[in-house]
Amino acid sequence: MAYDPSTVPQQRFELGDFELVSGAIIENCFLSYVMHGTPSQDGTNVIVVTSSIAGNAHRLDFLIGTGKAFDPQTYCTIGIDALGNGRSSSPSNSETQSGMRFPRFTIRDMVNSQKRLLTRKFGFKRVLAIAGASMGGMQALEWGISHAAYMQALIALVPLARTPAWSVAVNETSRKILMADADWNDGQYTQQPRRAWRAWTNLMRTLVSTTPSGLRDKFPHAQDVIDWMKGLEQRTLDAGFDANDWIYQTWAYDDHDIGTALGFGGNTKRALQDIRAKTLILGPPLDLYNPTRDQRELADHLPNADYVEIPSNLGHSASNPTMADDVDYLSKTIGEFLRRLERT
Repeated sequence: MAYDPSTVPQQRFELGDFELVSGAIIENCFLSYVMHGTPSQDGTNVIVVTSSIAGNAHRLDFLIGTGKAFDPQTYCTIGIDALGNGRSSSPSNSETQSGMRFPRFTIRDMVNSQKRLLTRKFGFKRVLAIAGASMGGMQALEWGISHAAYMQALIALVPLARTPAWSVAVNETSRKILMADADWNDGQYTQQPRRAWRAWTNLMRTLVSTTPSGLRDKFPHAQDVIDWMKGLEQRTLDAGFDANDWIYQTWAYDDHDIGTALGFGGNTKRALQDIRAKTLILGPPLDLYNPTRDQRELADHLPNADYVEIPSNLGHSASNPTMADDVDYLSKTIGEFLRRLERT
């Protein structure tokens, strides 16, 4: 039977009280994760998958399976839920710091918590690669600068090295949509702000996650897009993501800048030039969430990187398993990259 990564059981690792880079503490912190395949004792066949914003440890499941890029017969893939996604420690599930009492965290905090899981739970001194899409790709780049010797390679789909004003503006708009719903109640809600989540979906799942040409090709009759948008809204409501979790993860997204790592004084370009891991950056011709220009520029400053354009008109969603052609292209490209690593 074909390997089904969605059936792998979710596991949990207790970190205890976890200190953030700000000095604040997440009390009784824990991480959720899933594992596909068997790790080598030294971790050299391990690929760590980081989750995207509002996503989970299954973000790159479409790359896992026999004959796919992350073939479990060759690699052990460990998907880790990021802080604030509702599976790992989050405003929505904390027993002592619930809601807006939860301390604000950064993408660097996400990465540091993942490092603790990999070293203390598994004892890995090094892994093969860190891979992720969108905020997951941003975590991958943070890994490359904060824990430079820990991995051989980075695989980052639609990432950012530093969040630009455009992406911050998108996130701020998404937060204001949620906060404007009376049901949000300053974060002390008893039910999710459903009307706000519908409007949020129209912004995040339609306007910034695809492109005008993508929608034109998908809907030759333009009015048909409205029913499609209503379907997306319902799927968002059914998924049940938490409003405060989204707000906290977007704050981390906004603050992202690998140049603020120790020793770089806010110089993002110099931090990129210091990343030594072999890196694969993948982005579409147009991305209305994480601008393509920023993706290309970060790749230009990496000393050991390949930038590959995803031949898709889906924009930011080109990193999702939306279209079979995109999935096949990504799996083939990433698989070839990993095979080249084996030959070096």
